[in-house]
Amino acid sequence: MRTIVSFKSLLIVSSLIIAFTSCEKSQQVTFPATANNYGENIFALPSGSEFNPTELIKGESYSLEANLTKKASLRAVFTNTTPDDDATYYRWLFTYAEGWYADNYVDKKQEFTTSTAGNNDLKIVFQGDSGQCRLDVYDNGGAEPAIVKFFSW
Repeated sequence: MRTIVSFKSLLIVSSLIIAFTSCEKSQQVTFPATANNYGENIFALPSGSEFNPTELIKGESYSLEANLTKKASLRAVFTNTTPDDDATYYRWLFTYAEGWYADNYVDKKQEFTTSTAGNNDLKIVFQGDSGQCRLDVYDNGGAEPAIVKFFSW
């Protein structure tokens, strides 16, 4: 009788451990490294630094592509860091937002969010003769950015 109770306890504990670890895995965000729908994936490009940003090609289209599992979320915040730009002057245009929600451009910032499971993508183009921006990427509701990137064109 004791062996049956112990075995049932072991099964219950094992089931709980499996359920807990599979819940953790259901909040994953991945970024395809290869160019897909709209060009190179911004998330897969080198991070650069504030004083040595990654160079983008002005007028060229790029993807903002991420694959999310269920219950995962992603927030990408672009900040215009171009010197002497007015707070209302934005340096990028976007179209074809598949799975993404875009906030308005306010005080040199624009936020893109998604919590849609599967592939999320949008086309983004950086404009103007020369510009700079910072990209902060937050995953799964994090308060601190998981990724910080600096770009210029």
